[in-house]
Amino acid sequence: MNRILYILFLSAICGSSILQAQFTVSIDQHKSNYQVGEDILIRINSNQNAPISYTIKYDEKSTFIKQGILQATNGEAQLLFTPKESNVYLIEFTQNNNTDLLAIPVNINHLQAFEEEPADFDAFWDAAKTELAAVPIDAQLSIHRQENSVTTYRINLATIENRRVYGFISIPDGKNNMAAVLTLPPFGSVPNVVTPETFLAEQLDLISLTISIHDAEPDASNQNAYTPDIIDDADQLYYRLSVLAAIRAIDYLFTRPDFDGENLIINGVSQGGGLSILTAGLDERVSVLAFSNAALCQHSGMKYHKASGFPYYVYRSRAQFGDLPHEIATIKASKYLDAVYAARRFKGTTLATISLEDIVCPAATVFSAYNQIKGKKMVVESHNLGHDTPNDYWTGRLAFFRQQIPKLLDEAMPWERDTGHYINAGENQTVNSNAAVILQGEVGYNGISNSDWSVQWELVEGPASISITNAQNRVSSAQFPMAGKYVLRLTSYDTSRFENEKKRVVLEDYVEITVQ
Repeated sequence: MNRILYILFLSAICGSSILQAQFTVSIDQHKSNYQVGEDILIRINSNQNAPISYTIKYDEKSTFIKQGILQATNGEAQLLFTPKESNVYLIEFTQNNNTDLLAIPVNINHLQAFEEEPADFDAFWDAAKTELAAVPIDAQLSIHRQENSVTTYRINLATIENRRVYGFISIPDGKNNMAAVLTLPPFGSVPNVVTPETFLAEQLDLISLTISIHDAEPDASNQNAYTPDIIDDADQLYYRLSVLAAIRAIDYLFTRPDFDGENLIINGVSQGGGLSILTAGLDERVSVLAFSNAALCQHSGMKYHKASGFPYYVYRSRAQFGDLPHEIATIKASKYLDAVYAARRFKGTTLATISLEDIVCPAATVFSAYNQIKGKKMVVESHNLGHDTPNDYWTGRLAFFRQQIPKLLDEAMPWERDTGHYINAGENQTVNSNAAVILQGEVGYNGISNSDWSVQWELVEGPASISITNAQNRVSSAQFPMAGKYVLRLTSYDTSRFENEKKRVVLEDYVEITVQ
């Protein structure tokens, strides 16, 4: 190419780049959580006056709510959006093949399951666990590597249907009476989706077990992964085997003499997050739960033209069968593998990170499960992330684990003593009717109380309404008009990072008041 042609070529590239549409999307009053009926003014600024199309939807697979075209005038267009119900709304803007996605959370703390859980939910899982208990664990270990005073073993355990649970276990050398953490895997069947989480053993001085859900070594391919998976038969859903694999791993941990038999953490991201919620709800031996962008939540959403969680059972039923009887059967079967129902059974402490712009595991589905948990919990809500797991999970979980299991601080390095956010709604109380009950809550960070974060006391369960004095104060009082058990929630909000990072931390704790 000669010099003149080369210059013309560069000019054409630069010119097309300059002319290419570029636009930004912003909200006049960007909030961490909007209310139903609130007017939300969205501004689109562009370097072109070309039309801008938009689609309002709940996820990538449900029917869109609204579509339209905006015309930019003097480089600006506006869209007024007024949400009609609690949800996470996704608004996608497109101009000349450039797109931008905006997530709008509305009353997300009110999101619930769409349908009642199966009456035999517990019986179904009790039968599955009985089947598993009949199989000897038959643990087989071989050394994988040794480093930094931690020995990592390959491990495999027997489970139902002549399958094995494969993974890695890392154990600090010469230690006893340790806590344990079980890590469940993200989606995938290629080699090395599962690797040892040795650093957890190193930094927290605990037993770290990481498992695959497939019937093969973690560094080998498995052509039969995710099969059989008959989606309209609860007994033939692949994730039933996966949950039982996690329970079998817990069975094994409880046989180890170096495990303290008390402090068991379970965690995972995406698929592993959903499996962690399910397992924590189904196995009372789990004391601490951590997850990010969880799958396996709110499977029936598409039936109601709302978001459904991965692996999109109803969507798959419509594609595979295309008839209502199969869809009904699929919804019925998938309920047994829905974290929305398992979550309400978990009584331990929880750390969650949820990304509002996640189109793989829609945030509304994850909140529907998270809202079921009635124990001490914390969620980091990220507004500008997709399906990525933020550092608030990867590093924040270490501080969270130290806070929940204080002995983990005993071996921590001086620079690794963070315990992060905390909240305490006080001790459960038993009182006489019409007596004034003092509510004493506390929130803070790294053991230091914080008086700046807003708080809210509210009744979530009880036989009658109650009156709360100074419901937005840490120390408050309440009166209960009749006998029964009342559950109150203390919620606190740390929005210090919202302005720059568009992240909000929400802390919750519950206290029971029994009135005689």
